[in-house]
Amino acid sequence: MPDGVAGLVLEGAGAAHVTSPYHAIVEALVAGGVPVVLASRCRDVDRSPYNQASVLYAGDLRAEKAAIALRVGLGRHHDLPQLRAWWGELLAAGRPES
Repeated sequence: MPDGVAGLVLEGAGAAHVTSPYHAIVEALVAGGVPVVLASRCRDVDRSPYNQASVLYAGDLRAEKAAIALRVGLGRHHDLPQLRAWWGELLAAGRPES
């Protein structure tokens, strides 16, 4: 892993799935306080946030937009819990009301 990584956006396969060789790397990054966002290009999957997951989900944001959003979030919040809360608000603001 490179030193000084501020955050990472991964574009997963299918419903933002990441192959198992990457699981340990992703968990090590998250354990080290590095936010990891999983994005998907699939349109037919549930994109609601998973609050209990260690990673952040991009919701309807494609990887490119998720990377921009992550940069904004990192500029505003310097710890992972604050960034998680902000990320949840960001995704909630983009969802239509039921």
